[in-house]
Amino acid sequence: MIAADNRSEKIFWCRSTLTPRKPDDGITGTKALDKRECSFTYIAGLSDEGDPETPVAMASVIPGTWKFDPKSDKKRATVLFRDGAAKVMPLDDSGHVILNGMNLFDPRQPYWGGKAPDIKWPE
Repeated sequence: MIAADNRSEKIFWCRSTLTPRKPDDGITGTKALDKRECSFTYIAGLSDEGDPETPVAMASVIPGTWKFDPKSDKKRATVLFRDGAAKVMPLDDSGHVILNGMNLFDPRQPYWGGKAPDIKWPE
């Protein structure tokens, strides 16, 4: 589990043209994280073990793509890593975070082990 907070949805939101609606903190029943209240994309299927530099969640990725929204938050992305670090990283003109000279999601990145990550987008 990345985070738990039974009082606020704000930890799941960041400024983005993709999620113009701010969380309303309606957390009872099925109201928690209604559509457009969550900005984070995450990588499914990760185990507790592995490279601490593996990205686990990020914002703001354009749903259905592997690109970040270049209009969001001054051409920056927020990336959370397995070791608990959170970094604000610059976007290139194509909407990609470049790390180790490659796209963050490139299967050649050492933390992906040659396999494309199983990326999940918020609704």
